[in-house]
Amino acid sequence: MPFYDVGVVCKILRKVSLPDGRVKILLQGMAITKVIALEPQTSEEDDSVIEAIVEIIEYQDYNQVRVEAMMKFLLENVQNYANISHFPQKC
Repeated sequence: MPFYDVGVVCKILRKVSLPDGRVKILLQGMAITKVIALEPQTSEEDDSVIEAIVEIIEYQDYNQVRVEAMMKFLLENVQNYANISHFPQKC
């Protein structure tokens, strides 16, 4: 299974189990990190757990104008995708 080299370490704020078996989770991002190594964990209960050794990426001051332009571009593309894709009424 492929993984990204960069990710976000999150804190689970809320977990809600839905009647249909799905789970909704509210997360809070704590830090942007770079994956240094992946280590599969062996467990009698579950062998699908993978632990990541990470390095925190320090915050960099970004060009606000460029960030806003990228956000606008992303929002427009997500809206375009939502308009052409069929989504069930109850999402």
